[in-house]
This record gives sequence, C-alpha cells and structure tokens, in this order.
Amino acid sequence: MDVYSPDRSVRIAATRRGDIAVEVDGLHRHTDESLARQVRAAARVALASLQPRVRDAEPPVDEQRSGW
Repeated sequence: MDVYSPDRSVRIAATRRGDIAVEVDGLHRHTDESLARQVRAAARVALASLQPRVRDAEPPVDEQRSGW
C-alpha cells in the first residue's frame, strides 16, 4: 500500500509484512496543526484501502440463510 495526503506532502507506505514508512515532504510549509491534518488524511486513505471492497464483502448473516 502506498498512499499520499491530499497535498502529497505526507506519504505512507506499508507492506503486507507490517513494515510501515512515513515520509514528509515540504515540512517548512506546514504548521503543527496543518501537518497533523495531512497525516490524519493519509491515514484515513490507508485504512480505507485496507477495507474489503463492497463486492468482495460477505453478505450479512441473515442474507446467507436459504429459505427465509
């Protein structure tokens, strides 16, 4: 997985083995608060990319039962 924040100043790269790298570019243009927003945004993108796609997800338990 390789994701960026909206302004591409923060990159999060992760492997299936669990290795994570965070890179920050253009640190001089950020305040602590704006950098934190960019990191949170990149983390949300990373977490969303780990979620199963809707078509890959299993149907709810009540839809799996036949004859109901």
